[in-house]
Amino acid sequence: MKTLKLLSFLFLSTLVLTSCGDDDGDNVSANEEDVVGNYMMTEYRTENARSDNNGVSLEYVSTGENFDFEIDFSASNELSSAGSFDIVNDITFMGDTQTITSSVNSSQLGFSGSWSVQGDQLVINNPDNGEISSTITVLTETMLQFRSNLAQVNGNPVLGGATAEGDLIITLVRQ
Repeated sequence: MKTLKLLSFLFLSTLVLTSCGDDDGDNVSANEEDVVGNYMMTEYRTENARSDNNGVSLEYVSTGENFDFEIDFSASNELSSAGSFDIVNDITFMGDTQTITSSVNSSQLGFSGSWSVQGDQLVINNPDNGEISSTITVLTETMLQFRSNLAQVNGNPVLGGATAEGDLIITLVRQ
């Protein structure tokens, strides 16, 4: 039962952590006109990810695959998404690593609400998760990449008091 709770916690934290932010030094100054458009997700991965729940710590690496996930940043600053993809979680707990794959869809990921750009920060205001900032690391005519700090969701009731640290990197290709 304890393992099931940990796996549930990891899955929920991965879902909630989809759009957070941190300044990693690879910043791109941007304006909203540069971001407006429809994108397909091509990358979802964590770096240095750790979670702690009541003194129980685990490390994990999450990567996305089988992408069929669209995100639209409208000129009126509305954010919407559609589709799904799989998240492969390699979870290390007490020296043992397990791999768990979960399919997620747009209603689970928090890519809805409003958005803005403030310097190098992509700010998403989701009705369920509040305001979360991510650092834009790549912005070209064809690609948008941002890095999110997983610690932004610490204290979120969905995580049941758990804390997270590390980064989430998301890459989108303009359609």
